[in-house]
Amino acid sequence: RTTLGQQVARVTTALCLGLVITIAITAAYIARQQATTRAEAEISGIAANMAERLDARMFERYREVRNLAALEPLKDIWAGEPAQIRSVMEQLQTSLPEYAWIGFALPDGTVKAATGGMLEGLSVAARPWFIDGSLGPTVKDVHDAKLLAEMLPAQADGEPFRFVDVAVPVTDSAGVTTGVLGAHMSWTWANVVRQTVLQATDTTMATDIWVLAADGTALLGPPYGTMPFDQQTLDAINDGSRTAFRHAADSGEQLVAAVATSGYLDYPGLGWTVVASRPLSQALAPANQLALVIVLMGVAVAAFGALAANLLARHLTGPLAELAFSIDRIGRDPGATMIARDHTSRDVSLLTVSMRSLLRRLGTAESAHEAAQREALFTKQQLVEKTQR
Repeated sequence: RTTLGQQVARVTTALCLGLVITIAITAAYIARQQATTRAEAEISGIAANMAERLDARMFERYREVRNLAALEPLKDIWAGEPAQIRSVMEQLQTSLPEYAWIGFALPDGTVKAATGGMLEGLSVAARPWFIDGSLGPTVKDVHDAKLLAEMLPAQADGEPFRFVDVAVPVTDSAGVTTGVLGAHMSWTWANVVRQTVLQATDTTMATDIWVLAADGTALLGPPYGTMPFDQQTLDAINDGSRTAFRHAADSGEQLVAAVATSGYLDYPGLGWTVVASRPLSQALAPANQLALVIVLMGVAVAAFGALAANLLARHLTGPLAELAFSIDRIGRDPGATMIARDHTSRDVSLLTVSMRSLLRRLGTAESAHEAAQREALFTKQQLVEKTQR
């Protein structure tokens, strides 16, 4: 019920649609995978940037406190009056306000001098920073302010004070330990670093940065002390098998990258893990948009190919339709005895040549038949005439 041109057009259209859509879907999948990889690399870069900044900032504070305790011109000051010691420490605090408290404690744990005079005369012998600082340079992880909580002014955000500690032993010229120099740095400096890193990212992507302690509890980002990941995820993060992954959070699925801090030079590090997160819908939006554009372009190309296939099939099968019409006319019109030559293609040309040869043969046969009929009629007439005579 369909013409050859229609059949060719349908087959060509189906083939064109199938090939183009398959290629478009494959290209969209590959492009989406590549865009996803770029998104994971970008979020991992943000986490790595934050981790490097934290290590660098902690190294600077660690080095400053160590240098202050080891300065040769200050060797005699530590044994001097508390006011002299306090003046030196307050100069350091003034140069860098993130030092919430700097104090010098005697070997028995009594605070001899401190910035602002806070805790002077009190014992810090039971504090971890003093115990470990008596043995050598040490850093202590984030903790709540216990002794200083009531002495420091309230923070603007209402959060309690939390400190990171650096402590080093102080020795005299003979190498005898004369006390411990300790510095409490307000943990708010980490949030300042966090905001600096976030401001350098695209704000429309809703990126967030967390800092986790070595045990996986939140230090910055989620509520302090909570566990944003289960133990299996933490183990995978710690052994390095999961650096960029998807995480189901209360706000929706997130694309997450985790990078561990590793310390810097002689600063040993505290085992923090920096986590950068971004809503999956935001992180993969460019990838999904690219895939959609490729698919739409594929559909458009396929539609154009289908239209071109129909036009081409109609053009290519046109000579066959004309040939069929010419042959049909010969069968109906006694005056039509031959078809015209056609050179549109080799196949059609061979077909017209064959048909012309066949028509010539049919014409010869008809002529012979007509001649035989005329001869028979003539013989019959002669026979009748002979019989009549």
